[in-house]
Amino acid sequence: MPVTAAEVVYACRAEQAATLTDCLFLRTRLAVLEADAGDRAVEPVAALMTKTLVWDAAEISRQRDAYERRRAQEWGRTSRGAGLTR
Repeated sequence: MPVTAAEVVYACRAEQAATLTDCLFLRTRLAVLEADAGDRAVEPVAALMTKTLVWDAAEISRQRDAYERRRAQEWGRTSRGAGLTR
């Protein structure tokens, strides 16, 4: 289930998505419908959101950590064991 760059940018600009977790869990639903696909999308989605929302390195790290916490709540495990890299 792919998510396009346009969906991510639209979520930020038109729907006021302000967090990586919001974008992957609520706006695109990718992390809800297919956890592994959500994990693979973290880096490219974070890069798009960084350009759109002008995040710095510290904010990117906070966003990844928040995604990890939400993923653990939803799926009972972190994505680091599933291959998510920093």
